[in-house]
Amino acid sequence: MEKAIILGNLAHTFPIELLDNIKNIEGVTDADFLFGPHDFYVIAQAEAKEKLTEIALKVRFTEGVASTVTCSVVDKATLNAVRAHSWE
Repeated sequence: MEKAIILGNLAHTFPIELLDNIKNIEGVTDADFLFGPHDFYVIAQAEAKEKLTEIALKVRFTEGVASTVTCSVVDKATLNAVRAHSWE
């Protein structure tokens, strides 16, 4: 299962139901507003990276979203494999 965290910033004017619209996107498991350098976050899951890309694009082009940054989540097994790899 592929997973990503999408951090977003709002346009100056945005529909009050923005997060409801985002939560209705298939593959979005959570979304909420933030205080800080980003205005909201979205957690998305999909079986394939291509589907995760589609979800990220749907979030990005939702009315009222000014910009997004998508961060892929790395599972522990992948991280351990990378750490065990010799880079020399």
